[in-house]
Parts: sequence; C-alpha cells; structure tokens
Amino acid sequence: MDRETWNVGPEHDDDLLRRLGDALRDLGYQLGDAWDATAGSQDISHWDVASPRGGLSIESETYIGTTVTGPSSLVAELRNYLR
Repeated sequence: MDRETWNVGPEHDDDLLRRLGDALRDLGYQLGDAWDATAGSQDISHWDVASPRGGLSIESETYIGTTVTGPSSLVAELRNYLR
C-alpha cells in the first residue's frame, strides 16, 4: 500500500483547519489519538483519524504547515473533496 504525505497549507490558517475537520467528518472519519507538544519555538498538534476504509494522521506544526499522511488513495480522496 503506497503512503503519501500532503502539505495542505499553513498551520496558522484556522479556516483551513475548520474545512479539513468538516471534510474528515463528512467522509466518515472519527477522531482517535490526539496530542500536542511544544519544543522551543515549535508547536505541533497531531490527530489520528479512522474510517472503515483506513486511517490518516494529521499534523499541524510550526514552520512545516498542516499535513495529512496515510494511504495514497485516502489522501487523494480527501484532497479532491477539499477542492
């Protein structure tokens, strides 16, 4: 199974995070594990979400942005849904 990481956009874009959350719910994902951490000037938030089709990991990290990682087919489905 091919895995992919998609950089969705900047980590400080609250509208993007809201739209991403709405899309994940619309596509049937449920929140699993979630955590936040700070190291110096870096903040990171991590969420694991799951659906019957599989799981995705979402991270929002200072200077990196918001990323979605998981099976390529699921990442593509989410990317197409958000467009």
